[in-house]
Order: sequence, then C-alpha cells, then structure tokens
Amino acid sequence: MQPSMPDRDEAWIAACFTKPAARTPAMAAVLAPSDELIGEIESADMIVIGTPMYNYGMPARLKAWVDQVVRVDRTFSFDLARGDWPLAPILSGKALILLTSSGEFGFGADGMRTDMNHLDPHLRVVGRYLGVTPLRPQRRDSRRNGFSTVSVPNFWPCCRGSRRSGLSR
Repeated sequence: MQPSMPDRDEAWIAACFTKPAARTPAMAAVLAPSDELIGEIESADMIVIGTPMYNYGMPARLKAWVDQVVRVDRTFSFDLARGDWPLAPILSGKALILLTSSGEFGFGADGMRTDMNHLDPHLRVVGRYLGVTPLRPQRRDSRRNGFSTVSVPNFWPCCRGSRRSGLSR
C-alpha cells in the first residue's frame, strides 16, 4: 500500500467514468496511482491483507486502498441488462488471505461476537470484485492472558500452489 493514498474526489470520479480513449492527461494522472495498484492485483495470484479490526470494521487506510482498486471497467463491469445483478467481476482466479487482529475475541464464524465483525464480510464482498475465489481468514485476537500469535507452519499450507516468487517461509 502506498504511504499516502490519494483521495477520491470529483476529478477522480469523473476520470473513472470517462472512457480511457477520451481521458485528458490530467485525468490519466489522477488515476495513475489507482492504475498502479490494480496492475499489482492483476499480476498477482494471491492477495494477502494483514489488518487490525478497528471499531468492528476496517481501518480508514485499508478502505482508501479498497476505494482505489475496486473500479468500474477495471476490476468490475456494470451492465443494467443483467437485471438485479448489474455488477460483474472482470478479474478471476485470485486467492485472498486475510490476516486480522482484534482487541476482543469471538469474531470467528461460530464466535459470540460474529455479528459484530464487519471486517470479514466487507472484504469478502470486496474480494469478489478483485477476482477472489476463496477467502481464507486467519484471525488472531486478544485473550485475558495476552495476545495469541499466528502459527506460521499452520498458515503456509493455505498458500501452497502460489506462483508468486515473493512468498517464502
């Protein structure tokens, strides 16, 4: 993720909804950071997101990244002829590994706070627009006796088959 994510503003939105051939150089410049991030996703087999859960959802910086990479005619298409489901992903075949941490516990599928976890469902939906087939959450939360840690040997089997050379034990 870039140190400072550009804001989405009127110029950014106008550039997104202008066909590439009709964009001005200023529009292309506004979209350049978004294009770079989307290019990284297009070339990846696996997306790994490590994030804390803040106030039961995603941090603002992660949301800013999501807003840059979920983009009409780049990661999803929009067609009213599809009826009630006009959005369709353009990308496919990606895996998403989600590493999360929280100060409370019980946010997993059968946990006592499952209904308070707005991070996993949000990223599951976002993942669809990034070509993600499986979402693999790995959750670490606090316990009364301190924080638990991720067990690397238990995590890496879910990454087998990745073609990305940057992944190693």
